[in-house]
Amino acid sequence: MNMIPSQQAQPKRSWASLRTSRKQCRATQLHPRYDRLFPGEPVAIDTEMVNHSIHKGKKYKRVGRVSVTNMSGETVLDTFCYYPEQVGLTISFDLPIFGVEYGDIQPENGAQPIADIVLWLTKICKDRPVVMHDVHSDWNAFGEHVADIFGRSDMIDTQSRSLYGKRNLPSLTLEHLNKDIQGIFHSSVEDAQATGELWVLATGYDRDAHFAAYMRDGEMPAEELHKVYKAFLKKRPQQPVIPETIIPEAPAEYLEAKPTAEPPYPSLTVKSNETKVLGSSGQASQTTVLQPQKSTWASIAAKPKPQTATWTRFAANSKAAKNPRINEQW
Repeated sequence: MNMIPSQQAQPKRSWASLRTSRKQCRATQLHPRYDRLFPGEPVAIDTEMVNHSIHKGKKYKRVGRVSVTNMSGETVLDTFCYYPEQVGLTISFDLPIFGVEYGDIQPENGAQPIADIVLWLTKICKDRPVVMHDVHSDWNAFGEHVADIFGRSDMIDTQSRSLYGKRNLPSLTLEHLNKDIQGIFHSSVEDAQATGELWVLATGYDRDAHFAAYMRDGEMPAEELHKVYKAFLKKRPQQPVIPETIIPEAPAEYLEAKPTAEPPYPSLTVKSNETKVLGSSGQASQTTVLQPQKSTWASIAAKPKPQTATWTRFAANSKAAKNPRINEQW
């Protein structure tokens, strides 16, 4: 009997894998969509990594998945990558929650060669700002391809002091965007979108206005584009602008200067615990009664708690009772 799709048995997902089948391709954009970018538009990039080691030596991180989005959150590139065979190369993976598993980097499941991905990223990042979170860890994962990919780009790190500082991406996204990311598993597309939104929130970048200027004025040369973008970075507010508080003006009669002598300071009479302390002059007096401070939860918690009976203390007391200490008398 044929079953409707909603009633068909779903593949059982193992605790050790987040993939639903051996042939599943979890990448969403295997080839770059250049039509989703206009010249000079910033892009956001995020990566997920795998562990490499040569001849079972020290492990180091390499790119396992890379995602690129524009400032509207549209995916430009999202693909897993595989590396050419190398003598003594061992690839290991972190927990499935980190987003890359063995089946993801297989060519038959849609993974692309790292050489093609480097060429695509070089073309995407050329002459445009690139926004990343914790850029140095991603640079280390790209290894020897960093200069080729980002050599002609303006790199922006959302962990810089001028933006958000050294904080992890999920906490920043939850605080400033009210979004919860990296819950069940890490997605480089989701992280790239969050990174781009954080940068737009901090700088006030308006993609529609920049796209309208591009359609009106045409493509700008690379040198002028760098000048315009650097000027935009200098003009952006580093801190939120607090509106000024408007204080109403006082009536005119209070602003008129009145040549009067300064009144003498009155003395005080303080009554504390039935003791009066008089001031230097008797022109005025004021009685202040100091009342005892009420107990608070902090003061109650600060008080030493009585020791509770334990079996160790009970045994020690019993032993001392059976064998009392008798002081010698001379």
